[in-house]
Amino acid sequence: MASSALTLWIPNLLAPENIAETDVGAESLSCPALETLLAKADKLPKDNRHKDSIASNASYLFHQKNTLPVAPTTAVFDLENFDASYFWLRVDPVQMIPDRDTLVLIPGESLGIGEDEARALVDAFNQHFAQDRVELEMGDTLRWYIRILQPIDVQTHSLETMSYYSIQDAMPQGNASAYWRQLMNEVQMLFFTHPVNEARRSNGLPEINGVWVWGEGQYKADDVYVRQDAALAGNLAYLKGLAKLSQSSFFEAPESYPAWQILMVDTGCNEQMVVLDDALSEMTEEEWLVLLQRMEKDWFAPMLEQLKSGQIHSLLLDLGMSHRYYLTPKHLKKFWRWKKPLSMYTV
Repeated sequence: MASSALTLWIPNLLAPENIAETDVGAESLSCPALETLLAKADKLPKDNRHKDSIASNASYLFHQKNTLPVAPTTAVFDLENFDASYFWLRVDPVQMIPDRDTLVLIPGESLGIGEDEARALVDAFNQHFAQDRVELEMGDTLRWYIRILQPIDVQTHSLETMSYYSIQDAMPQGNASAYWRQLMNEVQMLFFTHPVNEARRSNGLPEINGVWVWGEGQYKADDVYVRQDAALAGNLAYLKGLAKLSQSSFFEAPESYPAWQILMVDTGCNEQMVVLDDALSEMTEEEWLVLLQRMEKDWFAPMLEQLKSGQIHSLLLDLGMSHRYYLTPKHLKKFWRWKKPLSMYTV
């Protein structure tokens, strides 16, 4: 098998707060292979927008010209009748919890939404807003869409950045924002009295009492860099849409680097990007340490060996820190770059 160029992105794995808040002994943070990779690599600056946005970072790491907008990029994967000529919005189910004089947004992934519940709420929404000719399309229990014939002037905040935060200063902006603010308020009243939420309240389950409008944009072919020779792996819907738009081979996230190598044997794709989302959900300190050791064993150690043998000719690591790390087999010969403990990477 020819040598490969590999990008490995594990969002939040080495977020500084994870390392700084760990109060166990330094030996528990010992990951020799990872420490070697980071020590020998060149540090590359990271744009601030790439630190917080899955879409921005994914587009950048996968060599796209610009950040592909979330709504059309996930819709192209979710919806069989996706039409690139429309302007798209994500209108996702959420819970809004009162907190003093504001509301805190709880994302749908924390609500355990069933497919029947989602369809019932989508149907209720469409009946209520039929006179406005606004129709929801359900791509997934957590991903709902509205298509609009003409582009509109609206700017929103992503669901990922607003999850578990107050929405007080994050409502839609722009010339078209008044309508979407009103729609979000109406949906709260509509969903509150819906049988789905009446049943949830009686069963002690969190309500699905709102929607979050975000991800606005229109697909433009000129913005997509076609990569038919590349392979992309991950579990996030955005990645699946990104692979489809760029005509790249797509795979579910593998469990280990050796497993990934086996997948790549017959593809001929030497340009590869793997995204592991294991660290995106909230974890206890113990869970994070277990994950870190698993990544050391299943990913960093075998990748280091493949770098030494030249089977990987370039490696880019993005692990949630303020820098990205790039290295080739030649970097491993830089003996003056000493290993240091992971706790040193909090700055």
